[in-house]
Amino acid sequence: DLPFGPVVIAGFGNDRHVRDASLLIDLGGNDTYTNNAGGAAFDRPVSVCIDAGGDDRYDAGGRSYVQGFGFLGVGMLLDLGGNDVYRARHFAQGAGILGVGALWDGAGNDTFSAHAFCQGAGMFGSGVLLDDAGDDVYDCATMGQGSATTLGAGVLSDLAGDDQYRLACDTTKDAL
Repeated sequence: DLPFGPVVIAGFGNDRHVRDASLLIDLGGNDTYTNNAGGAAFDRPVSVCIDAGGDDRYDAGGRSYVQGFGFLGVGMLLDLGGNDVYRARHFAQGAGILGVGALWDGAGNDTFSAHAFCQGAGMFGSGVLLDDAGDDVYDCATMGQGSATTLGAGVLSDLAGDDQYRLACDTTKDAL
């Protein structure tokens, strides 16, 4: 623990991250994230999560303010490779309110699922979701996928792959 918050550095094994952190660096493995995963809000104005590779699962279990979200601060989630699954409720996956939120996925066939204000959404701030490659699925119900409201900027940029964009997130599924 440091004055600005917890710092976690994990190795190449298959890890389960449950504790919220201001800085989390995971060197590889098929990991599971049930923590804030780069979500900055309230008592944590800056949060950065970097995963170097592996087929990872970011499952917020119905939590909001996670996975590259910034509220009155900066939240960043960088996943450099692997076939990943991202699940959250609201205010997630590259979204910012009065701050900056960013999620960058370097490669892999990925699935993004959240309900509202997600996947590149900004209000009085900016939200960015960048995906470099892979056949990806984006699923949200409202205010997402490159949307912006009052003085905001929202970007969802997917550079390659056979991608699907859905606007019908089923909130009755287990994690949402």
